[in-house]
Amino acid sequence: MFQPEELELLICGSKTLDFGDLEKSARYVDGYTEDSEIIAWMWEIINDEMDEVKRKKFLQFTTGSDRAPVSGLINMPFYIGRLGPDTDRLP
Repeated sequence: MFQPEELELLICGSKTLDFGDLEKSARYVDGYTEDSEIIAWMWEIINDEMDEVKRKKFLQFTTGSDRAPVSGLINMPFYIGRLGPDTDRLP
């Protein structure tokens, strides 16, 4: 049987967020690469400028949940692409 904390973790996900893992697992599409200037800026803002509350809000906005999967952010599919082929804007 599960303990209540274990069941919460399975259903809701982990409260522990490692955005370094999210950055490592990110996949870039539609012309972006990990070396793109705008991608470097995005990760710099997330890692250096955002506090934990804002990071959770970012995760909520981009994934629909402010928690990590049980296996962590390193195993979560996270794709970053352009709004369209003729723009530098992120969606």
